[in-house]
Amino acid sequence: MVAVVCAVCFLLGYAGSVQGDTAVRLVDEIAAGPVVDSVVSACLQFRGAAISVESTESVPSIGDHLAARSSKQQDFVFAASRKLFRALASVDRGGERVFQSYEHLVRSDGERVYVQCELEEGFSDLLHPPSAVLFSNAVASKDVQSLDGLLNGLNDVAVVFWYVGYRPVQDYFKEAVRVREEDDEFVISCSGKFGEAEFRVSESTGYLPRMFEITLRRDVTVGEITVGEMLGSFPSSDGLTIAGTASRFHATPDGTIIPSAIHVQRSVSQDDQSREFLLATTIEIKSIEFNPSIGDDEFRPRLPLPANTLVGARDASHLDFIWDGKWVVPKVQPVSYLEVQGRGWSFQILLAFNVLTIAAALIIIILGRQKKHAGRTPGD
Repeated sequence: MVAVVCAVCFLLGYAGSVQGDTAVRLVDEIAAGPVVDSVVSACLQFRGAAISVESTESVPSIGDHLAARSSKQQDFVFAASRKLFRALASVDRGGERVFQSYEHLVRSDGERVYVQCELEEGFSDLLHPPSAVLFSNAVASKDVQSLDGLLNGLNDVAVVFWYVGYRPVQDYFKEAVRVREEDDEFVISCSGKFGEAEFRVSESTGYLPRMFEITLRRDVTVGEITVGEMLGSFPSSDGLTIAGTASRFHATPDGTIIPSAIHVQRSVSQDDQSREFLLATTIEIKSIEFNPSIGDDEFRPRLPLPANTLVGARDASHLDFIWDGKWVVPKVQPVSYLEVQGRGWSFQILLAFNVLTIAAALIIIILGRQKKHAGRTPGD
């Protein structure tokens, strides 16, 4: 999420230990606080950055060779008051190169529109008409505007915003935290309701994680499902492990230290202690701009979304919306001529019935009076 998030640290359970020939010293509470605070500050600055990346996803097969690959060119932009995310994904479908273009337009109130279409390799023709979905708490029965949901949809590519394991890095420090020093690195271990996590940071990496490993428990909720439901084909696994390594750290012109590449791998552990690898993602950061200046024109959809395009609504599929050229508005249902005429005839019939009823009542009253006067004798 772009807005600044405050992280609360709980530093618990310090004890000394020795691992092999490497002396391990637990940092005292005075030193541990600044370490964790430095990691939080370093990660948060990426949440408001404009980042262009190239990512490759690989799905291992049973035979340990890569069975499928998809290469994606993606541009991400988030800003403090206005937010935007867009990406162009190049996917090889049986030798045919298809480009999937999609973007999220996010207003300052958090309401957003998701637009997607597929383009031919020359980007001149659409393979399918564009589609759009509205995410608005004003019409949905639950919260659908959360940017965490957007980042969850990026899967492991969201690590470029230091959003790992379906949550921002700083959220792991809200539960039990243990910090120790190994050689020139600080090792931050976290445990809690989510599972277990470990981050390795140092001053040379700008306190960004050089390595991380997170194991999410099966009962942890991700969006609307649990991790266990995500791992339906691995019923005996303890949970989902997401491990990553950032490399080629360098300083930007303003002195900010950033990585040039991040490799993330997902796996599950089985009862027999074997490990099944699910997905590997390699991300190359091509460019990054902190605190970018983004004008209103940046929040116009680049995809060819014609006016009057029908727009679905998340968690409010019974409502109809259209794109009016600038934003999503309710669709006004046209009333046909026959409906108007029908309503006119009904009104005319009702009016005529009322007039006849009143006229009949008046006739009865008048006839009754005349009969009463006719029955009187002179002198009465």
